[in-house]
Amino acid sequence: MKVFTKILLLGIMCVGMVGCSAQKAVVPQETAHNNLTDDAAVTATLEMLETTTVMAANPPLQEKETVGEIETTAEPETTTEAETTTEAETTTEAETTTEAETTTEAENTTEIETTTEPETTAEVLDMSDATSIYATGVVNIRKAPNTSGFIVGQTIKNQELTCIGKVGEWYVVAYNGEKAYVYSSYFKNEPIVTTTQINRDDNPYTYEEMVEAIGVLDAKYDDRFAVEILGQSYDNRDIYLLTLGNPNAAKSVLFTGSIHGAEYITTQLAMAQVEYYLGHMDEIYNGKTIGEILDNVCVYIIPMVNPDSVAISQNGFSAIRDDALREKLYTMEYTDKWSSNARGVDLNRNFPTVGFGKSNESFQVNNGPSYKYYEGEYAGSEIETQYIINFVNSHPTLMAYITYHTKGEVIYWNKGQTGTLYNNTWKLVKLILKLTNYYSADYLQNNSGIDYEWAILEAGLAGCTIEWGDIEAYFPIRQTQWNDIWQRGQYLVVAIADLFEGLTK
Repeated sequence: MKVFTKILLLGIMCVGMVGCSAQKAVVPQETAHNNLTDDAAVTATLEMLETTTVMAANPPLQEKETVGEIETTAEPETTTEAETTTEAETTTEAETTTEAETTTEAENTTEIETTTEPETTAEVLDMSDATSIYATGVVNIRKAPNTSGFIVGQTIKNQELTCIGKVGEWYVVAYNGEKAYVYSSYFKNEPIVTTTQINRDDNPYTYEEMVEAIGVLDAKYDDRFAVEILGQSYDNRDIYLLTLGNPNAAKSVLFTGSIHGAEYITTQLAMAQVEYYLGHMDEIYNGKTIGEILDNVCVYIIPMVNPDSVAISQNGFSAIRDDALREKLYTMEYTDKWSSNARGVDLNRNFPTVGFGKSNESFQVNNGPSYKYYEGEYAGSEIETQYIINFVNSHPTLMAYITYHTKGEVIYWNKGQTGTLYNNTWKLVKLILKLTNYYSADYLQNNSGIDYEWAILEAGLAGCTIEWGDIEAYFPIRQTQWNDIWQRGQYLVVAIADLFEGLTK
């Protein structure tokens, strides 16, 4: 009788202890769930999400370990063979009952969670209008289209998501097979392109890099971008023309870079500007998108007018592949400040203006081919000069000609123009001064066959030279100057295009 009573009591104790442990295993799941869903702050960090996830995952495992401890404590009470058999049978029966109860409670808990969170209900997503969008940085992905919505994940910069709709300012996205929401302002239709134009080591920007970059951009962008080749240099390097915006627009402006080879950082600037605008057509500037500005005023860019000169400056006379040209160059003195073309003619003294052949301040000309200042046998003698003249003369919509040079942080523009041409030029210069914080050379400059001088006096365009970079900096300008130049010049082109939409000749 005593044995029977003891067995009965032990059975009841085991059922009670195991049953309590099983009930405790359910409670932390609810708590963890509530803790997780309470995270609705707009500025929730990734660390908070990771901590919450750990809290949600670990408590049930701890409770399971507690059950094991209780069972181990109960086993030493076995004293006889009969009691041992009975206890084993009783424990097995109790455990079986408890597991069934635990399963039932867990299932009930799941049903409650499913009922209270309808977002987790599986549904078939409509992918008929799906498009790709790309995150501009770390962005929260939420279960509801508001800043209180439960955060189910975060993006990294340039992460691609599939957009299947929009609710107000929120994109509806397919995330892990379910519907989620992200704030639309933090996404673009194209990935952010960051290439060597904007971020690079302290190496000179080469003709080959430019050609490669143009190819990449041409393959990537069909809208508002076109590539042409005006012709070849004397050493058979292509001279590119890039078109940004609407070529049928009523107005247009022209930018040029590297007419002097040693000033190759100006090509880097021009290419960085092109790359940035193509990737940010929806960005707002002065109340309009960049795309809208370029639809109204077309922008033409010749990023490297003098590619042979760039090659010579960077690599010496051996960079010239034509034997006759190279042998002639060997009769001249080399410098990395080389600015003339492969025939030793300074293109920026070769334009047919009233100043052709005249001295440029204290510099002497008519002294034969050299690294700089030799104006050529006659005005417009060089093929690179002719490409620019022919292009300008064949595009009557042109309003302005802006040429990039280095160095000095100064704007040259005063060639004695008058009337509307003077007013337009001065408005152009004032805008550049505002954007760059450079200074204006207001005095009347000498005429000497310079490109912008020809654009103003012969073609009737508002024109100027921008001398990029610190006057005290080493020449050719190094990459140490790049961040400053880019900060000042990033929006220059679209700002000038926007200005001339409201001006007339």
